Amino acid sequence: GIPVRPIENTIHAPTTNISNYLDEIIRPIFDKECQNTTIIDGSSLIQALHQYMRKGLFKSTTLFCTFDIRNLYTMLPQ
Repeated sequence: GIPVRPIENTIHAPTTNISNYLDEIIRPIFDKECQNTTIIDGSSLIQALHQYMRKGLFKSTTLFCTFDIRNLYTMLPQ
């Protein structure tokens, strides 16, 4: 069958302001703590691979995988 998921625009919901406030507080902490394990663009991927090679962790048996998550958040203002 065809999956059906409700999509609700909550940009003007009562919780929007508190959500934005919490994001302002939590985002810098998350970014700082996860910077070593988060790849945000091609440039950060290349830097991570260079560090990986410098540490001697890149071997002939190293496996890489990629995945895409589509429509995880269909309407999420940032």
